Amino acid sequence: MDPRMDNTLSRKDKLTGATVPVGFDFTWHMRRLCEHICNDVPEMHHIDMCRVAISFSQARKSVRHGLHASLTPMRFEGGAETGERNGTEYRAQRLYDATGMEMLYILRFYLPRFQNEPFGEKLTTIFHELWHISPQFDGDLRRHEGRCYIHSQSEAEYDAHAAR
Repeated sequence: MDPRMDNTLSRKDKLTGATVPVGFDFTWHMRRLCEHICNDVPEMHHIDMCRVAISFSQARKSVRHGLHASLTPMRFEGGAETGERNGTEYRAQRLYDATGMEMLYILRFYLPRFQNEPFGEKLTTIFHELWHISPQFDGDLRRHEGRCYIHSQSEAEYDAHAAR
């Protein structure tokens, strides 16, 4: 049995080597779910979850509205490490896991807001965020035509597509 499935055991922290009690490892379970989605849903086969960091943040208020999850790209348009805006050049910060593998995205869940969603809405939220990942899996976001290049012209239509 995987130790993350048993609350009575301790484990060694990979980074510090310290022995820590094992509780519910939210990020590990979310990673397993996302890996399952990416393996089983053809539109998500391009996603390598080994290059997506999973994180959580505490929502300031336990209200229904507001962010439930977010996806942060670690590259600029087209996977570029630098981007320019208003004549100023910016460089993408790089993020590595404990083994030295570079992460191209950060998928963050806002708790307890995300946990308080009904099950179907949780799945829609996960699909919504994974759908933002560029088909080229280059650290950039999926881009749509026009001014509203992240969610297209209608976020409601984008969510309806994610719910399918």
